[in-house]
Amino acid sequence: MAYAWEDISIASATGASELIVAAGSNRARVQLTNPHGTNVWWINETGGTAAANAAGCRPIPALETITCEGGNAITGIATATTPLTVLKQ
Repeated sequence: MAYAWEDISIASATGASELIVAAGSNRARVQLTNPHGTNVWWINETGGTAAANAAGCRPIPALETITCEGGNAITGIATATTPLTVLKQ
């Protein structure tokens, strides 16, 4: 059975590590797309503090998409005002 995608996008990053999706938030997967032309988002799929080049964090380069599965919290960080398209299913 397919589930609809729910848009929970972030219009503007804070410039600090921030919660993108809470743990156990009834989902199968989360699709994260960086629509910015130059800035990079750094994602921590275990809910810890997100930081550039930190252990456990992976980048979402400009104009790219990653998919995260499981029920962990997801945190991220990017230059202030950078948007992030977030769809959860």
